[in-house]
Amino acid sequence: MRELIIKYIKNNSNASLNEIRNNLKTNPLNYFRSIKEIYKEAGVDYPRDTKKLRERKRHLIINLIRKNPQITGDEIMVELKTKPYRLFKSIKEMYKLAGVDYIDPGRRISLKKKEEVIELIKKNPTITQWEINKLSKTHIQEIFKGGIRKAYELAGIKYPKGRLLLYGAANKKIRKRAKEFEDSIYAVLNKLGRVCRQVKSKSGIADFIVEIKGSKIVVEVKNYTAKPITKSEVKQLYNYMCDNKIKDGWLVCLIKPKKDKFYINNKTIKILTRDQLGDVS
Repeated sequence: MRELIIKYIKNNSNASLNEIRNNLKTNPLNYFRSIKEIYKEAGVDYPRDTKKLRERKRHLIINLIRKNPQITGDEIMVELKTKPYRLFKSIKEMYKLAGVDYIDPGRRISLKKKEEVIELIKKNPTITQWEINKLSKTHIQEIFKGGIRKAYELAGIKYPKGRLLLYGAANKKIRKRAKEFEDSIYAVLNKLGRVCRQVKSKSGIADFIVEIKGSKIVVEVKNYTAKPITKSEVKQLYNYMCDNKIKDGWLVCLIKPKKDKFYINNKTIKILTRDQLGDVS
């Protein structure tokens, strides 16, 4: 039985006492004083030896950093199921032992965003700056010196100037149409009460805050012709309401969805068309 147990450990170098009992149908402590003795007799390092386990984990972390200098502490925790900050004095120590220059969190995020943008361009060689910013949730002109042209250059793709000029012309028309719709909403709101336009808060910039008969309402305008109103737009308005401590919000659009009223944490959001604005005042 001793030989059988030793052979099992040699073939299963992470086995516990319970695993040996269950698989060999015997109690290994009838033949050995401890699990450590079994591993010693088998000539295998005991995996739960604190010092050896600690060194093994440190080695794994250092190798991860060498392979991917942009890896974060959270990613290391997920990959190795361990907390690196318990094994090293600091993240700078990890990089030093790995022989890799330390990358601060801000630069690491910027590098990851750059890689993400370059991959987007490689997969879609005619993608626009607006599309990149939306998909990667970044501002390409801030993370690349030289803007979108530099991003195309690093991706090894020829900048599609002609196609983007056409897109820019179309985009100007869309912006002009959206501005005209927003101005028309402002004209209606101005008749209902006192209006503040482009109100900044920590979540962004609300289109309007209108005060009608002593009550304030946050108003967001969406000039969507093809895209429907979604929970994302409702959440955006809700955040502006929270920032400004206002209980009521209106989301004004061209085409109303089936559900046009939301109650969220004592706040009320109504989705309206321009023609309905006068009826809810």
